[in-house]
Amino acid sequence: MSRELDRRDFSTNKVTPVQEAELNSRASDVSTRLPGGHPVRISSFDATTGNPRVITSDGASAEKGNYIPRALDHVRSVSGVLGLAVTQPPEFTVDPHIQGTSSGAVIVHLQQQYKGIPIFQAAQAVRFRPGGALQDTTGSSITVVGEVAAASRLRIQEAVLRAAQHVAVPHADELEATDQFGEPLNLPSVDLSGFVPTVIATFSNLPTCQLSSQLGRSATKSKHACCGSRCAAPCAWPGR
Repeated sequence: MSRELDRRDFSTNKVTPVQEAELNSRASDVSTRLPGGHPVRISSFDATTGNPRVITSDGASAEKGNYIPRALDHVRSVSGVLGLAVTQPPEFTVDPHIQGTSSGAVIVHLQQQYKGIPIFQAAQAVRFRPGGALQDTTGSSITVVGEVAAASRLRIQEAVLRAAQHVAVPHADELEATDQFGEPLNLPSVDLSGFVPTVIATFSNLPTCQLSSQLGRSATKSKHACCGSRCAAPCAWPGR
């Protein structure tokens, strides 16, 4: 059984006139420093983060190949336009598997991180036109203001136990759930009596503090990440 716990507030539009004006000003400023002096403009905003959803590149020079380094260089160059704080390093990891379309267009996906830890649902897709010119950058970026501690405030055993407790019993809205044929799912409950997660392997060389734990008598292995005060495994840095 899986269940997502998302503490973000989607009821408030975080795009304010002040924020919009500041980011548009950053776009105008950075346009003069991009390769070939090609301008960028914010085409749409993300109401959840207050940051741009789409940054369009106009008149970028066409160049075939080198899509991954070009995409990485571009998001780093426009990091301020993406909404990253002045003191926030532009940390992105690139998916080495680029996507191509039948028309010849190319898409490169990047994951935003903080101190080497992936930020939940913070990613960018850099799109190139069939001729190789940069088209736009679309996605969601998270602003991290000030220093945020990377150490977890929960022991991993406690985090695993809380996650298990969260999914052990179906919620009220799940009791009437049906499958694709309209048949009741009859979701089971799990008795956690005597359940004690046991760490059997750790990977301390990774910023995400991945480890494997033995889940009770089933001896199931699962990977988890330590990521701050709201940590529940598996997880990543929570966005705003």
